[in-house]
Amino acid sequence: MKKSLLFWAFSLLSAVAFAGQFEKGKHYVTLPQPQTIESQVMLFHSPYCGPCAMVHGPLVDIVQKHDLTFNEIVVGMGPVGRDVQEAFVVAKGQGTEQAFIEELIHRIHFRRGQAPKFRSDIADVLEMCGVNSQPFEDRCEQIQDEVDDFNSLIKEYRVRATPTIIVNGNQQVILHQLSSLEELERLIVELTT
Repeated sequence: MKKSLLFWAFSLLSAVAFAGQFEKGKHYVTLPQPQTIESQVMLFHSPYCGPCAMVHGPLVDIVQKHDLTFNEIVVGMGPVGRDVQEAFVVAKGQGTEQAFIEELIHRIHFRRGQAPKFRSDIADVLEMCGVNSQPFEDRCEQIQDEVDDFNSLIKEYRVRATPTIIVNGNQQVILHQLSSLEELERLIVELTT
């Protein structure tokens, strides 16, 4: 009993030591958008972006670990940017968006010469991930509308660089002020509690 009480007290003191460690204006900025009702993390990213590739997997883990809503917005970059956005919408509709993005990241950053260059390459990645690529190949109107929604959010949040992380709809993380993924996790927890 003493050991568990001592452990609990130490854990509480550790949490207090980290609370308030982050400063508004230095580690995050408040945006003019309204705060969301539920705790959420928005990630604006592109699988072609190196820093995005580094933060994507760990951020997905953080969001799942703390049971937060994850809103992933793929930014269309490069000659197949819109195609990647459309493919992401199709994969998300079939519940395989994480497998699709992870496979794209691996092909682009870790497998020399396997980065998708054409729409047909992206369709192959969808099929490899178990996604029915027919809606992607048919360019359904619903998919186009969802991509337009992505692009509206990109404009609304004035995203100029990726990755951009927004917590609760109005707190933008200043990533270059953080020195580790552990700090990112602590900041997200602080902003969502």
